[in-house]
Amino acid sequence: MEADQELRERMVNMYEAVSNGDSAFLENFLADQGDVLMIGTDSDEWWSKANTIIEQLKTQAQSGVKLVPGNLVSFSEGTVGWVADDGKFVRPNGDEAPYRMTAVFHRENEEWKLVQAHASKGVPNSELFD
Repeated sequence: MEADQELRERMVNMYEAVSNGDSAFLENFLADQGDVLMIGTDSDEWWSKANTIIEQLKTQAQSGVKLVPGNLVSFSEGTVGWVADDGKFVRPNGDEAPYRMTAVFHRENEEWKLVQAHASKGVPNSELFD
């Protein structure tokens, strides 16, 4: 396993594509082979179809919410890569909300493609069952 700058840049490019509504990038971002999965911060955000994921990312872009990376790290070994980040969502009015994200990628035709991603909002353990 080693740090992977190319994969880090790919994830930052995805954040920019969502923030700017770059549909062409988003349509080419997901893995072409096999299943894909994206889990969002809302309890209803569990998507396992590529077209649904793309539509949800486009909808987020249209809402004006920006994704800002935090301490994004990325690693790979062979054709598998993974990313972890503690970024933030920024609404058009400037309100910010922190999130945590992990993502798994597979290298297809010399390009990193998203296989699985999970975004969450951290809460203190004491609040987990309250």
